[in-house]
Amino acid sequence: MRISARVILETEPLRGDQTKVNLVNTGILKYPLNIMIPIFEKNFSKDMDVSLSTLKSILEK
Repeated sequence: MRISARVILETEPLRGDQTKVNLVNTGILKYPLNIMIPIFEKNFSKDMDVSLSTLKSILEK
């Protein structure tokens, strides 16, 4: 089974040492993987929050 997604990660410098970080992830999961979407979303959002926060702190050093 092949799965593909489109991921866009954008950073935008704001005033001073602040950075705006955006992540967009789109794709389609077909049956039977689509049954797992709620679990994926729960874990993915936690992991991405940590990763994006880490990226933001690196950019703002």
